Amino acid sequence: MGIDLNDLTVVLPTRNESRNIRNFLSSLPEDVSLVVVDASEDSTAEIVSSLRPDYTKVIMHPGSVTEARRIVGFDIGLSCNEDSELAWRITRKGYKSCFTFDLVVYAGDHRRLERGMIRKTLHSITRCSALYFNLIPDRWKDSDWGYWSHMNSNRELQNEN
Repeated sequence: MGIDLNDLTVVLPTRNESRNIRNFLSSLPEDVSLVVVDASEDSTAEIVSSLRPDYTKVIMHPGSVTEARRIVGFDIGLSCNEDSELAWRITRKGYKSCFTFDLVVYAGDHRRLERGMIRKTLHSITRCSALYFNLIPDRWKDSDWGYWSHMNSNRELQNEN
C-alpha cells in the first residue's frame, strides 16, 4: 500500500537557499503539499512561489533558520541531528515518517563532508544513537561535539543556512 500524496504535507524551514531550492523542488512530487517557513534574505521565497505555485504555502518568518525550525517543531536546543530527532518524535507518537532517496537533501552542502566522510559518518551514528536512546543531558544537547568547530560559532552556521 502506497502513500496517498493528498495525505502528505512537507514542511521545510529555509534560510538563504536560493542556490539549492530548485533541486529540492524538482525532486518533490508536484501534488504533495508543501509549506515553506522562510527566514531568508535572498530570493528563496520568490523562487518557491514562482516554480511551485500550486499546493504550496510560503510563510515568511524573518530571523534565523533556527527560528523557522522552531515553528516547524524542531528541537532548537540541538545544534545538529535535529532532523533525526524530529522524525523519532513523530514516529513515537504513532505517525509514519518516510524518507526517500529521490529527494535532494544537503546534496550541495559541502560543509558536512569537507572534514571527512568517515568523521561525518561516525559523528552522525554516535550522536544519533545517543539522542535516540535519550543519553544526552539537556545541557549538552546544544554542543556539536566539535563537528562545527571550524566555524566561528553556531550563529555563523545559522546565518549560512
